[in-house]
Amino acid sequence: MDAQQFLAEFGHIANAPNGIAQVRKMIYQLAITGMLTARSERAEDARALLANIEVARQELIRKKKYKRMPKLESEPLRAPSGVVLPLNWCWTRLLDVGEISPRNEADDDEWAAFVPMSGIPQMHRGSVVSDTIKWRDIKKGYTHVANGDVVLAKITPCFENGKAAVISDLKIASGLGAGTTELHVFRPFHEGILSAYVYLFLRSPYFVIDGEKNMTGTAGQKRLPTDYFATRAFPFYVTLPAMAEGKRTLVRQGDLPLTITGENVGKCARVPALDFKAYVSQHVSLIRLRDSSLAEFIHFWMINSYGGRNFLARYIYGDKPGLNLAQVGSVLIPVPPESVRSEILERLRQYQILCDRLAIKTDSERQMATMLATAATLAFVK
Repeated sequence: MDAQQFLAEFGHIANAPNGIAQVRKMIYQLAITGMLTARSERAEDARALLANIEVARQELIRKKKYKRMPKLESEPLRAPSGVVLPLNWCWTRLLDVGEISPRNEADDDEWAAFVPMSGIPQMHRGSVVSDTIKWRDIKKGYTHVANGDVVLAKITPCFENGKAAVISDLKIASGLGAGTTELHVFRPFHEGILSAYVYLFLRSPYFVIDGEKNMTGTAGQKRLPTDYFATRAFPFYVTLPAMAEGKRTLVRQGDLPLTITGENVGKCARVPALDFKAYVSQHVSLIRLRDSSLAEFIHFWMINSYGGRNFLARYIYGDKPGLNLAQVGSVLIPVPPESVRSEILERLRQYQILCDRLAIKTDSERQMATMLATAATLAFVK
């Protein structure tokens, strides 16, 4: 549904009392159920991205950099029966694709941002207002936040009034801060999760109406429980290249795409000059070098059975082999001086040409042997 169609069908609602707010809520609802985007069966399947996100989550757990919620994790996913998602979407939960109520680590003398409830906007995508204070003064007794987090007021009437935000305005070098304890906080740990989309989910009638029913406590002091915030079924999809994620997936000359899931995991290529736009899917990591002149040399190293490919082999095992971005980024690469590197590359190119010629010759001889064997067999049969 495009903007013109939406206005034709629902624009009259804006003229009703509080109409603009109602239209905005309707847009939130349509957005998170796939009604505002084209439904294409050729689009990427969200389940594949979820599998990649789970690999990243397990890696964080192994490094003890992820705060688990075992009791809530063990609860089943409860998908609503009245919502039909596009075929390539799927249901998940916030606690499965990010961290709930994360904690920050910083030096006591470091400057940080403090966000009071009054600093959380209730207007759509309003700016967060914060004060600057030493970390030692707010590290205990407050909710930790950081740029990229999505926050939601959990106490009445702030929750009902729509106080929520994507934290992106903390003008602190570390991007860290803390705020009122009356906030739920979601922190994505994978770039496939868009904070702006999570914000739409938290502002949608689908989340808010049942959220109000699940609030606990006495009148005037009711709060949205953590279990609802963390486990409410979350409609999940892979963003299209034209959206924010496409800024990452759009390839450039000299990029090194490396397959991180599926049977071809570990394979690497070098992007040549293109006269059209091209994108990679979530099955492929995109290595973009600060110095593009190193692309050819590093590509040779990544496809070398004794180099990068051998280094990554330690992570590729099991029925569903896969790599995460941290593993790809940890590959050790020997970089010789430029004068030596040029000589190495020249010899590598020569050897590549020789190998290609040998491969053609071997293939030709194999085909000839097959033809002779077939002819001999037919002669024997006759």
